[in-house]
Amino acid sequence: MKIFEITQPRKSPLLEAVGRDLQHIEDLVFINGVEGAQHAIQRLKNVGADSKTMTIKWDGSPAVRFGRDEQGQFHYGDKHSKEMNLSPAAIDALVMSRKYAGKGDPTVDADRKKFAQSQSKIWSLYESATPKDFRGFVSGDLMWTSPPRLDGKEYVVVPNTVQYMIDANSALGKKMKTSQTGIALHFYSPTFDGQDTPVNSFILGQLGNDKVTILGPKTTAEVKQANVNTTELDQLESFVSANAAAIEAYLAPVTGLSSVAGVIYKYVNSHQANATADHFLQWAKETLSAGQYQKLVAKGTDGLKAIFIIMHAIVKLKVSVIDQLESQALTSSGIRAILHKTNVNGGEGLVLPGDDESPPLKFVNRDTFSAANRIR
Repeated sequence: MKIFEITQPRKSPLLEAVGRDLQHIEDLVFINGVEGAQHAIQRLKNVGADSKTMTIKWDGSPAVRFGRDEQGQFHYGDKHSKEMNLSPAAIDALVMSRKYAGKGDPTVDADRKKFAQSQSKIWSLYESATPKDFRGFVSGDLMWTSPPRLDGKEYVVVPNTVQYMIDANSALGKKMKTSQTGIALHFYSPTFDGQDTPVNSFILGQLGNDKVTILGPKTTAEVKQANVNTTELDQLESFVSANAAAIEAYLAPVTGLSSVAGVIYKYVNSHQANATADHFLQWAKETLSAGQYQKLVAKGTDGLKAIFIIMHAIVKLKVSVIDQLESQALTSSGIRAILHKTNVNGGEGLVLPGDDESPPLKFVNRDTFSAANRIR
């Protein structure tokens, strides 16, 4: 079975509860066990041979979808829209109809109404930026929903955790002079509920106008090839082989604990900075039922320790790639990025594209970006 097949939710019952469509490369170690670890190592070797296909991971929000059906009817809505929104009023009503925390509180309700009205306005903007003869639907993340603020010689937008500062004299900056909204597009589908494929330059070229700025994938092609330590990868590969049996035994389901991977996933995503085998067991004792915790204890620690050693080794190599490529790739387009909640330099990270044999993977520095993203 190919790793691509076992990391897609539609083909893996396990991943209905574990992980996302776009996985952190190090998470493959516990999600797919030995095969996942071997796949992550090979993908890092591939990056060491050719890193220029990697793309910037834009940090926009919310994720939306828009386009036209076969009859030319336009739709704009967020990623959770189950049916086409055929008018500005429809997206407004949809937003207000959903359950949300704090409903009934006048301040919260007012904020939600303001958001609904902004989406209604955006519906009209994107409808005008989608030619009448365009067919199909694109999806991506909103980068700004009102005219960007000009601060000196830079436009500033803060769509989510990352603050982007764009040189007003750059190609993108010149587009932003009249822009009212911008979106980073990722996928295209010929139908509303069809299979998504990566958006291409032909699709990108058909969309947008002076009020709607379209950002496509930003590659690292202009940046010097990344250096990946092959000696460390070879040593890691040997370590995986030597500990294969212990890893598979630890991840094997047992009665009453069907997804050890799911437990590790929950832990890792809330304790990136101090994720260790010992701390995981401490967390599990406080989080799981007594019976589930004892089932983990009964598995011993050899496999668990090996999993975390491999994960940390992959993280070290991953962060090195991010450090070499991300800021340089952004700079080549006149863009600076900081984590505005912590004032740390950098964006969300990178994406390693997939193909028919392998899934796309994300390279995110969880000790900086994910930690900042959790700040409220």
